[in-house]
Amino acid sequence: ARAHAPPDRIPEHGSRVPEGIGGGSGPSNGLCISVGPVHSIVLLSIALKGLRAIGLVITFLLLVTAAPPETFAGQEGDPKAGKKMYDRLCARCHGYTGKGDGPTARGLPSKPRSLANGTYVKTLTDAYLFKVIKEGGSSVGKSPLMPPWGGLRDQDVRNLVAYIRFLAKSGE
Repeated sequence: ARAHAPPDRIPEHGSRVPEGIGGGSGPSNGLCISVGPVHSIVLLSIALKGLRAIGLVITFLLLVTAAPPETFAGQEGDPKAGKKMYDRLCARCHGYTGKGDGPTARGLPSKPRSLANGTYVKTLTDAYLFKVIKEGGSSVGKSPLMPPWGGLRDQDVRNLVAYIRFLAKSGE
């Protein structure tokens, strides 16, 4: 494969570009195909030629991926429905009363967080809890042993958050 210098300007969608430029992973047909805003930002950073532009792109991507997955304004969870889900998915580690003393907790290298600790849980936003449940502990710098439950519907996660809030109040 021949190496090409970056273009002097970002080609427009559908314009002809030299073979191998355009970022596609398949065979090039000579057309520049836009694949989305992230691709456009990467092309822009190449066109601007510089570490500063790449740094801005990386910062932008980090901010976009760190954004809360969902807002909770007007979207309440049902703690009763959350309890059913909690008992099935969370109680094995966090315990049925939320104190981090579930039957599986004994075999873990670090004790699961107590969700009955109201003082601690009050410091956590609903969006944070949503992210931890949906994406797992490592998504927020916590234990990778907290698995991601990404297959849950958003409403199920809101129900879990509501139940966690209930556990925290009952444990105060």
